[in-house]
Amino acid sequence: MFWFLFLIFAFTQSPSLINAQSPQLNTSIWMEQLLPQIGNLHLYDITLPGTHDAASFIITSALSPDPAGDPLLDDIILFQIAEQFGIPVQDIIIPWAESQNRTLYEQALDGMRYFDLRAAFNGSDWFSYHFDLGLSIIEHLTGLQKFLQTHTSEILIIEVSHFAATNLTKDDLNGLRKIIMDLLSQWLYPRSDNFITINDCKKIKELL
Repeated sequence: MFWFLFLIFAFTQSPSLINAQSPQLNTSIWMEQLLPQIGNLHLYDITLPGTHDAASFIITSALSPDPAGDPLLDDIILFQIAEQFGIPVQDIIIPWAESQNRTLYEQALDGMRYFDLRAAFNGSDWFSYHFDLGLSIIEHLTGLQKFLQTHTSEILIIEVSHFAATNLTKDDLNGLRKIIMDLLSQWLYPRSDNFITINDCKKIKELL
């Protein structure tokens, strides 16, 4: 199984918003508000709220490719046969497969900071999927790009995994990498072998 783990971050110079006049957290900027409390912690010291199958808020009727790379070994063939006999498979699959009801942008506004994004390549483009295909990966990441542009104090972790494709090639994966880099490169955290604190992230951002 291939996977990517991306740490997206940016910090502002604005002070913490937690004070006597503002006792409640704003979920869209909770990391900024809690910076005095969490700034000296490592990410592994913090439990980040996240969503499972984050992109499955919209599921189409288009079947995803087989994650194992062999359509004969997948239930997809059974789904197609069932549909030919008039069995309403999609009426069962879609409600079950929709794990969320908010876009990635809205989830980020709600305070989510970890996103489980499953990616499928249909031969021409990359899409989210949960049995059936969802929206394009570009559309999903554009939503997170919008969030980072307007909420420059937060850290996001985006895991792109569970690649589904028939005969997935290196060029296909490079296409996915290009999508990610084109949309999110300015927020990607550089690779490091050291465990750093939230405040260290702020210092590194200022040097980039």
